Amino acid sequence: MWEEPAKCANCGGNHTANYKGCQSLKKLLNRTKPKAKKINKEQQPIPTLAIPPIPPPSRRSGNEASSSNSKGKPSYAEIAANRPPPDQSLHIITKFLDELKSILNPLLTVLTSLINKITLPITPTP
Repeated sequence: MWEEPAKCANCGGNHTANYKGCQSLKKLLNRTKPKAKKINKEQQPIPTLAIPPIPPPSRRSGNEASSSNSKGKPSYAEIAANRPPPDQSLHIITKFLDELKSILNPLLTVLTSLINKITLPITPTP
């Protein structure tokens, strides 16, 4: 079987449409490039921000670093883990349990009294 020769979609020549030597492709590319340059000239320069220099890290042993991180700023790994600090999560759980108790205790009291009222008539009298 014979393959048909390549035909350019831009000019109809016997090459592919992305051939760098195609005059039609060059004209198309030249049309878009000046527009991009005009846009860049019209843009205003981006103001630079004054960023204070970052102090060099102090050398610490592993134990000192972990104790200072728990009291000071969190480490990158702690932030990236997206977990609340342990004290905060413990506080959240404790608060939830207290609220759950305050809801369940009255409910249990009402249910107990209801069960007592229902079972009294069933009990045979001597």
